[in-house]
Amino acid sequence: MIEFINLMRIVLTCLFFFLGLMVFAAGCRLPWAKRSPYTREELRVLRDRDLYIIDGRRYLKVRDERGEVQFVEAREYLRHPGRWTPVGNEGEGKQERLPSGSWEVVKEPSRPKKALRRFPPAPPFLKRKVAILPFEEGTSEGRYGELAAQILYKLLASRGLVTLPVDYAAVVSLAGPACPTPDVLKAIGESLGVQAVIGGVLYGPFTSVQGEGFVELRLKIYDVLSGEAVKDLPLQASVRGDEEEILQEALAKGIGRVEEIIREMGWCTRVAKVEGGRVYLLAGEQSGLRKGDVLEVYGPSGERRKGAVEIVDLFGGDKSVARGIDGGKFQVADLVFYTEEGRFTSGHKP
Repeated sequence: MIEFINLMRIVLTCLFFFLGLMVFAAGCRLPWAKRSPYTREELRVLRDRDLYIIDGRRYLKVRDERGEVQFVEAREYLRHPGRWTPVGNEGEGKQERLPSGSWEVVKEPSRPKKALRRFPPAPPFLKRKVAILPFEEGTSEGRYGELAAQILYKLLASRGLVTLPVDYAAVVSLAGPACPTPDVLKAIGESLGVQAVIGGVLYGPFTSVQGEGFVELRLKIYDVLSGEAVKDLPLQASVRGDEEEILQEALAKGIGRVEEIIREMGWCTRVAKVEGGRVYLLAGEQSGLRKGDVLEVYGPSGERRKGAVEIVDLFGGDKSVARGIDGGKFQVADLVFYTEEGRFTSGHKP
């Protein structure tokens, strides 16, 4: 009996020894062992790239030979790396690595491209007019840019705390189908009396077979005096739903920040028409103006004070009529400010 037990010990010892060798040699094949889908050479190429996990597959954001941004599967990129230039470190902030199965991309906020231009301070009850442009599309070929703009319009209009979006159709008719130039953006400011123009770039939305979706947006806020972007605001969303719900989720995250930026830019309106002694303004009751309010008038670029006007009538929802009480030679597109204190300034608060 003792000999049988000793024999069994020897057999079991040998069995565990050979099993250990097998685990050591082929451990990466065990079902609980993680194995990279890429070779060592491929991992070296992808080491400094930011991967997006979409429907279980790995994608890179790249720029093609025409300069257009798109998402391509990592395997396709590795087969033909010369066709594309990876995008991700061109001033867009740092992206964190994605765990397998996740959609989320976390980015550090980008710094403003230039100092934020401010108009003179104004009471908080005055609403700032903004124009919203259709979003440029990096991936969806014209399917969702207008939808994203309309969702942003509704979100800002429904809050009604800081901003007053102007008619979307009027903005589109002025901007045209192409990406607007600085001159076009300045013309929008002069024609519609807005403090800022909001546009942006849209990537997605993407949906998976499991019903989950992902979208990445970059809102751009333009100064209407220079026609240049002064703020970039990156947004992402990962949510279960259709394309409209995905866009709604992403844009809702940025509404508070958009209102904060627009508030910092101050308040202004424009002269729409001068007829005899009457000065017609592109702001009225909806913007928060009342009869008897006294406003200062500057040149179209804010370079020179021309005088002051007093509101005598409100009409058409958000327009008003004023009479000159100081200075004169008012012209169409002149800038109009609420307060008599402070001067037109450029740059951050001291």
